[in-house]
Amino acid sequence: MSSPPAQALIFADRLGRELAPLFQDLGPAMLPLAQKTPLHYCLDDLAEAGVLHAVVVVSHAAEQVREALANGEPWGMQLEFVLSRGEEAPDKLLQRFSSLLADRFIAIRGDVLRTPMTKELQAACGTDTLGAASLNGRSVGLAMTDGSGAEIAALAWPLPPLTSLDMAGHRCNMLETLQDVLDANLDLAGGSYIGVVAAGLQMQDGVMVGRLSHMEATCVVDPPVSLGDHSSVHRSVRLYGPVVIGDNCFVDRDTQIRDSVILPNTYIGAGLDVKDAIIGDGLLIHPREGLTTPIDDPQWVAPMAQQWRSSDSSLTDRLFAVLLLLLSLPLWPVAALLAMASGGPVWQRREEQGNHRNMRGQRREFIRYSFGVRGPLLRNLPGLLAVIAGHLRLFGAPPVPLRYARDLPVHLESPPAGLVPPSALELDHDAPDEEIELFEVCFAAERSIRRELRCWLLALRALIGSRAWTAREA
Repeated sequence: MSSPPAQALIFADRLGRELAPLFQDLGPAMLPLAQKTPLHYCLDDLAEAGVLHAVVVVSHAAEQVREALANGEPWGMQLEFVLSRGEEAPDKLLQRFSSLLADRFIAIRGDVLRTPMTKELQAACGTDTLGAASLNGRSVGLAMTDGSGAEIAALAWPLPPLTSLDMAGHRCNMLETLQDVLDANLDLAGGSYIGVVAAGLQMQDGVMVGRLSHMEATCVVDPPVSLGDHSSVHRSVRLYGPVVIGDNCFVDRDTQIRDSVILPNTYIGAGLDVKDAIIGDGLLIHPREGLTTPIDDPQWVAPMAQQWRSSDSSLTDRLFAVLLLLLSLPLWPVAALLAMASGGPVWQRREEQGNHRNMRGQRREFIRYSFGVRGPLLRNLPGLLAVIAGHLRLFGAPPVPLRYARDLPVHLESPPAGLVPPSALELDHDAPDEEIELFEVCFAAERSIRRELRCWLLALRALIGSRAWTAREA
């Protein structure tokens, strides 16, 4: 008796015309749904069912899809990608790449949202039966198949009527309209999709907050609320859930948001009152009323494109680091003697994530050395070697310790790491952590020659102050 298949075929080739005027660039498989995408939820389900290898059918934005999925490594899976012209018949597609698949495999649409049901399909089909899952008289885009017959036809888009293996008790959203997209986001934030793994860390009951984001508890009048990575909500904002705010967003003062979705990379201006809406890409959409309003005034809604300026250390940074290293050499024996006098180790070492990346785009770890002294300037002298090697920039966010970085999903990103945090030069030493993190994100997003020169001037001024020589680093 053979074991259940550990291979899947994922269809992610919908064109998304039905979702105009939004989401057509990346397609429905990459829709922002409570900080993840339908493809991420699909792979969560397959990984839980023991799938080890999957072939992903994409129609456009193939490179973005490949990057977002990190070749399947976060799920312990191996992914292969094949191209479709978009919404092609599954049996026609299989004629082109059937050699990549086993005799029996799981076929699933990665551009539909469902509660996890692959394990249940496996149990229903056993080791030798074929079948397609259905719910409320329609295919849910999930089947155990050999690549022929009614099972593979149940994966064609639009999904056909079907009364086969009924998945009673489950939920499925076809994401066919903007109203479906709004409902999917709000339902995910509210935990209505039982078994689906939410994104972010729980700040309080019903409130999920992403990495390097800030929102005070008083902002949430009525949960649930989901806040993405690198986002900030002004303390005077009031949120009446369910509310989903995407990655790299800023909601300005005195704004109220109810039952709405803020798309990634969006600035929401001060004093707005948003209800039952999707906001982003310069549009305010009320799906229930079928109304789409372009917004041209950047004081109300504007894009917040986040593109880190040159993550690796630049040649200029490395040359300056060499110069600083030569000038600082007389201080090295002083730092070593002070470390020995303190009774502790002369050298300290810590594994951190730097700015160099491997072939998969992931940040590489490196060993950062420092002297065992209290003063930040003397302690961090060996960090110049990391700048020369390209692991760090001269000015940038504090590097993430490797023990924390290993627990972060691959697709999460942080600003370029540096030897001297700009926040340490410009903010008060007792500034809250949230303000410091947001400052580093903004510095990386707005990096310029003028900002770098300001850091140099502030750093030179700091050299004559006591904090650089005696204070503990925050």
